[in-house]
Amino acid sequence: SMAVFLGAEVPCPAAPGHLLFPCRPLEIAGRIYHQLTLRNLSGDGNTPPGCSLLECRLPMPEDQCDWWMRLEQNREDYRVERNWLALQIMDRVLDRFPGLEGKLRLLDVLTPASYHRICGAYKGSYAGFILAPGSKLGGSTGEVPGLPNCYLTGQWIQPPGGLAQAALSAKFTIQRICQAEQRDYRETDAPIQ
Repeated sequence: SMAVFLGAEVPCPAAPGHLLFPCRPLEIAGRIYHQLTLRNLSGDGNTPPGCSLLECRLPMPEDQCDWWMRLEQNREDYRVERNWLALQIMDRVLDRFPGLEGKLRLLDVLTPASYHRICGAYKGSYAGFILAPGSKLGGSTGEVPGLPNCYLTGQWIQPPGGLAQAALSAKFTIQRICQAEQRDYRETDAPIQ
């Protein structure tokens, strides 16, 4: 998939959560998109008060991932195409929310090639694996029976896997260690040293 992250120093009119909306046609690697999914990530401490964090994610089949991987072999062409498409997506968000005109800022862009380069993800998938139909959505506690003080952490512990799940798995592991050591778990905004 391709993800475009946008920020604004004003509240977004979209309610937190997901919004699927029709848009002007957008062609990416031979596929035409007629709708976008916008996720409002504002709130819950993700943004300063009165600000917005938005994510537009476009699903991409394997052939589009291959296209991005080939394009990335020329870093300058890749950068230009990635940024041009991000601005096209931002324009379509502005079509839907004209009140954000002049207030919306491009924060980051991830393509299938980004996920492959950064995480080694197969075919540029942001998720590590897909559950088969009828599978139960479950996860592991990360505890290993018979090995006290051994905790597993990573994308394979929590479906559907991927970078976000790996980070969440690490947080849960830290919470388990704090609980085992009878220590308080506290989240902080302090920068990582």
